[in-house]
Amino acid sequence: MTPSDWGAIVAAVFAGGSLWVSACSYRQAKGIEKRLLLDEKMEFGQALNPDSVSLPDHRRAVIHIGMANLGHRKAVIRKVIVRDPSGREILVTWSDKIDSLGNVEDRRSPISVADSSSLYIRDNRGVWFDTGTTIEIHHSQTNSPSTVTFTDLDVTP
Repeated sequence: MTPSDWGAIVAAVFAGGSLWVSACSYRQAKGIEKRLLLDEKMEFGQALNPDSVSLPDHRRAVIHIGMANLGHRKAVIRKVIVRDPSGREILVTWSDKIDSLGNVEDRRSPISVADSSSLYIRDNRGVWFDTGTTIEIHHSQTNSPSTVTFTDLDVTP
């Protein structure tokens, strides 16, 4: 064996060692990230028609969901998908504010949730939400959406 062969062997050993160290570092970083995300949790309340809307017909076209961030990091609501009981997607507008008629104010996405907040969802057609309507809330605390089902408890005429 020539000295250049020995140099190639030493370089290959160092490259293999470097690869092994980087793989161990990656695994350790992923483990730390996983432990940090275990502490992050969002809680969603019951989906209800809001009492703050003055007209009953308008009230039934709006859903209010209370949100609580139980984690240490600020949560971000990125997307809301609403489906009727048969599974068809409903076009909606959502925000953390509405006016007295139930119109969504400050339509924007995303919504930041530090401690607690409200999520208001309005059917773009102004149609009442049916019992069994499902709301998928995509947020920064998990990769899969949180699901809330609307149960029509509003008995006011």
